[in-house]
Parts: sequence; C-alpha cells; structure tokens
Amino acid sequence: MTLTSKTVAQATIAFLLLVLSFTLATAQTTLIGTVVDSRTDEPLPGVEVRLLAERTVTDAFGGFELKVVLSAGQSSLLVIAQDGFEPVEQEVTGTGGTRIDLGVIGLRPSGQIDQSVTDELIPTIVLNSDDLDGGSGGVQNISGVLTASRDAFISAAAFVFGPARFNIRGYDAQYTTVLMNGLPMGDMETGRIFWNNWGGLNDVMRLRTNTIGLGASTFAFGGIGGASIIDTRAGSQRKQLRLSYALSNRTYRNRLMFNYNTGRLPSGWAVSLSGSRRWADEGYVEGTFYDAWSYFLSVDRELGRKAVLNLTAFGAPVRRGKISGATQEIYDLAGTNFYNANWGFQNGKKRNARVQDVHQPVAMLRLDWDLNDKLKWMTTAGVKTGRTGNTALDWYNGADPRPQYYRYLPSWFADSEQAERIAALWATDPTVSQIDWNRLYQTNYNSFETIENANGIEGNTVSGLRSQYIIEDRRSDVTMGAFNTVIEAFLTDRITVQGGLTYSQQKTENFKTIDDLLGGDFYLNVDRFAEFDSSGIFVENNLEVPNQILREGDRWGYDYDYHIRQGTAWAQFNLNLPKVDAFASVSGGQTIFWRHGNVANGKFPENSAGESARSNFSEYAVKGGLTYKIDGRNYLLVNAAVQSRAPYVRDAFRSPRTRNQLVDGLTQAE
Repeated sequence: MTLTSKTVAQATIAFLLLVLSFTLATAQTTLIGTVVDSRTDEPLPGVEVRLLAERTVTDAFGGFELKVVLSAGQSSLLVIAQDGFEPVEQEVTGTGGTRIDLGVIGLRPSGQIDQSVTDELIPTIVLNSDDLDGGSGGVQNISGVLTASRDAFISAAAFVFGPARFNIRGYDAQYTTVLMNGLPMGDMETGRIFWNNWGGLNDVMRLRTNTIGLGASTFAFGGIGGASIIDTRAGSQRKQLRLSYALSNRTYRNRLMFNYNTGRLPSGWAVSLSGSRRWADEGYVEGTFYDAWSYFLSVDRELGRKAVLNLTAFGAPVRRGKISGATQEIYDLAGTNFYNANWGFQNGKKRNARVQDVHQPVAMLRLDWDLNDKLKWMTTAGVKTGRTGNTALDWYNGADPRPQYYRYLPSWFADSEQAERIAALWATDPTVSQIDWNRLYQTNYNSFETIENANGIEGNTVSGLRSQYIIEDRRSDVTMGAFNTVIEAFLTDRITVQGGLTYSQQKTENFKTIDDLLGGDFYLNVDRFAEFDSSGIFVENNLEVPNQILREGDRWGYDYDYHIRQGTAWAQFNLNLPKVDAFASVSGGQTIFWRHGNVANGKFPENSAGESARSNFSEYAVKGGLTYKIDGRNYLLVNAAVQSRAPYVRDAFRSPRTRNQLVDGLTQAE
C-alpha cells in the first residue's frame, strides 16, 4: 500500500467513524407515556402529542408512542393538548438511548369550559330551530386550537358567545372546511355544514382537531375561517359502555343516548356503536313536536403494524314541527313571543302544516398507512345520500289559509270597531289565531269539478273533488360521493411537507310532491299566479302533460337537478425553528356545475327543460404564516392569504325553479 492510498484509507475510516458517532448521537428515540384525565384518572384517547415536527395521538387507552430524532443532551419541548383541557408542556432531553418512558401525564380541565366538558359534568342542552334545520350552517362552535397557547377569545367566542349567533371574525360557517375522517362534509350546493346529519351522536364526535383562521393545517388547505377534522375511528374512541338520559325544556324534552366502544383489541379489531333517541310531544313553542333517532357504527381493522382500515357509517333521521315567523303586532295579539301560526286543531289534536323530515346517511372507508417513519398516508372515500323534505300549505282559488296573513289582522281594517272585534277573536277563538283544518277539509269536500282533456289526452275527462287546499312536500334529495387523499412527509426534524388531492361530485334533486290532498280526490298541476295570461300554456308547470291530474305522492310544480363536480390539489411546506415557525401553502382546483330541468315550464318553454350551459371555474389559493415564539406560552402570529372561489350553484341561476338562465356577470369571488 502506498503512502497516498494508506492516507486515503485512514481518512475514510476516520470519516466513517465520525458519521457513525453522529448517527448514534442523533439516533431515533421513542417517547412513550399515558395521558389521563387528572379529575378521574380515566385514560384520554385522541390527545395530540407533539415534539418538534413529529406528531401523534393517544390510543383508546391513552397511550402513545412518538418517534423523534433527538441528540444526546439535546432538549426540546413536548406539547400535549386536547380540547377542553389545559395543554401540558414538558421538557424532554435526549439520553442517547432508544426509548424514554414519560410515565403517566395528567391533563386538567381548562378554565374556559369546553362544550364536551360541559356535557360530561352538566348534561345541558341548548338548541334552536336554526341548529336543527342546518340551513344556516350552524354556529361556528369551534373549540380552542390544539396548540400550546390557549386563546381566551377563541374559547369565549366558541362557547360563551355561541347562543348569541356570534361568528368568529364575522365569517359564516361556509368559510370553514369541515372533514370527517378526511371526507369533506360541506354541502356542495351551498358550502354550508348541516350539523343535524349527525345530531345525537355527541359521544363519538368529540375528537376534533381545529385550525382557526388562516393557520397551517396538516389535513387540508382550509378556508379563511379555518378547518376542522372529526375523528370517528373506533380505535380512537375511549373504551366504555355508556347509557345516559337528559331532560330539556327547549326543542325536545327527552334524550336517551347509548355508546359502546371496545377499544383496540389484541386481535387488531376495534368496534364502536352509538345511538340515540330525542323526542317531545311538544317543545317550548306550541305545535312543535320532535322525533329524532340516530345510529353509528365504526369498525377498525389493523392491516399489519403500519396500516389501519376503518369503516364508518351513521345517520340521524329527524322529523319535527317547525316554527313560523311573525310581526310584533301578531305577538301582541297572541300575548306571547312564542306564537306559532303553523298549527291548528284537527279532531282535537294539534297538527303542524310545516314539518321537516330529514335523513341523509353517510358511509366512508378510511385507510391510514405509515409507509415508513418519515412518510404517512391517509385516504378516504365515502358517499352521502338521502332526503330533506319540508311540508307547507298550497291552495288554488281559495282564501289564504294562514292566520297571520296581513289582511286578517286588525291593522288592515280602517273601521276601529271591526279591528277591535278581530283583536278580541285572536284572544278567544283558535280558528282565528291558528289554522282552521276543519274549514280546509270542508272546502275540499264541496269542490266537485270536471276536468276535460286531462293529462293532455284529447277526450279524457276526469271528475271528482278537486282539492282547493293541499299539503305539499318541498324536497331536496342529495347524492354525493367524495375521495380525499393526504400525504405527510417528515423531511427533517425541522421541515415537514403535506399535500393532498380531493375530488367530489354531487347531484341534488329539487322537486315538490303532493303530501296530503286534505280530503280531495286530485289536484291540478298549474301555477295559480300565472292565470292572468290568456295563451293557455303559461299556467302549465309541465308542458309535456297539460291539465295534469295529481294524486298523493306525485311530483308537481318545479322539478330540476343540480350537478356539481369539483377537484382540488394542495401542498404545504412547514419550517420549525427554535424561535420561529413558518409555513407556505398553495392550492388549485376546478369547479363545474349545471342545471338539468326535468319538465318544460309554460312560462319559459324554450329554456326550462334539459341541461343548461356548464359553468367552469378555475380556483387558486396561496397562504403563508410566520410565528415568533416569545416563550412557551406567548406567540406573535402573522398570516396572509390570496384566493379565489367559484360561486355556489344555488347563487348562480336567476330562477332555478323555472329556467336554465344564469345570473348576469357570474364570476368567481376573490
């Protein structure tokens, strides 16, 4: 061996020894421990445990294992946080070993009461009709962010200000992204979240991770209002058998709930079952009955040591009587602000004309796969289908049946004596202040008519009781399918990258049906507001079947579908330094929607049936943020974003019930 080759060999050996010593000094360390509730010593599942860029959550028994790269002698802050509990920060110092046991770590309930903690301690129920409709998207009832810092404003806004309909920063709920096990839950037609789709399943919907505002999110790009993901996997649920009963003096009177979780079994399976019944013959407002059920099933199966497959299915059928609006004059006449014009007595029982009937079950599959210690992958696919119905009175050639109609009120009459007589009847005669069902039935019994050329058939004559009053059911039936995949890479102990792809499509069928003919034999499919035209076709709701005879269950009036397709891709870069955190995110996507009319309307015969033009919008979003860590509890944060969003299909058409015409100047929001 020459001197030169000997020198090279010695240098190589020295370099390898140096690399080996560095590798040993920074070898991967596994942190283990158990997180419990300090009040009850019960294990807490689903708690976030984070050190540097590494994250995990506790299992059904409160245990966790977190693999980190920690040099011998190097210290770093371990953060343990859960909704409704004070975060714990614990300094961890690398020992050069491969395993550090942190023992049992207790979490104390936070000073700002979280809704889930309230349910545990005092099972109080606070509901109103908007929460049950889901139409307004609900309040942004978002708990504190899962970080080391507790935001007093967020805690107060989420819980204390919730009943006052307060929205954080004024953002409506459509600006917040909500996912369940990774599946997008927002309605694609309106962007809103219908919380009543999982009403009554409180016990299995508690595990949430939230991002407020424009902050970085590891599971989605998020909206300007933030992002939230609900974890319903069976293995994440606390092992328990629970049966509870609650009383309420609001929309419903009784609530019975059942929850059974096996936790993670030695065989690799985990099962979670839940169900509830909420009911009332009448709520605090007269005529508002309530009948709601819910069911839930979640099954986990470990596929080796690195992958878990989950199936979750749930639904919450609800049927309830609705509340009407009214003016102050009507409240004064009725002597209460809880007056409800939607009901009246029929055969001695209260009957509500406006009944909501909703059932939209959801089923999804989720696969979690740790490809290696540095790469994690989550994929979810699911479907949602079902009906939303809202009944209401409709009438033809008859007096308005609504007791709050303005021409029936004292203020309409110029004669003061007549006005006083009407006011007195409001206090004494329920047929004046409420729906007079007997009069509606009697009117239909006396309405014998003969319809010539019925159903558009020449010479076809139909005779019978033509209903002047009916109950119609306004339907909006949704079928949605979605796919979402997210991958997270831990490039170094300071740098992480996330990215994802989402594709969703939805069809919404909008139509009306005849729910009750109220004693009549048939109804006619015509528009009573269009009879001023003499052309003959103007009044027809369905030109293909003029003079259409309608029976109970038949579709009538408007009948059209919305079709929506949406695809999105996003990526995020995160940098974690001792005093500074930074992130940058980018998102791009495409949204396509159109209307399909199932009938030709007489008012717009050329532009009502068939497909409309397809609207196509490209969307983009860029956001970034910087966090300066003053110390372990005080932070300075700056976030900014620029983005565009396609208009929602419900806002895109001038009169979707009658024609395919888009609004003028339809553009995306920026």
